Amino acid sequence: MPFAWGSFDCALFGADAVLALTGEDPASEYRGTYHTAIGASAALQRVCGGGLVEAIERNGWRECCPALARRGDVGITNSPQGPAVAVCLGKVWAVPRVGSGLTKICRHDITRAWRIG
Repeated sequence: MPFAWGSFDCALFGADAVLALTGEDPASEYRGTYHTAIGASAALQRVCGGGLVEAIERNGWRECCPALARRGDVGITNSPQGPAVAVCLGKVWAVPRVGSGLTKICRHDITRAWRIG
């Protein structure tokens, strides 16, 4: 699936993984409210009072060492567009990237991680 702001971007990819694992949608307040990078930033600021890290932290998940993350946990990596949400697949992580679609990255590229469930 190609990257698309508001339908297949890093925030919604992470939220979709959490929804599949827990049945709860952490993006329910901003899902469907933006279609551009500026719109995504504005939606996160409006709903979460910040960016991606604030959006993740408001859920109360426990932060963990990226090297100890389990399948389904979420993390932050750096991308050319700035911080991006990635999902742990085990030994590798997945993140949607502009122009690349879903990309696998190694755990060494994850700067922070949180346990889901």
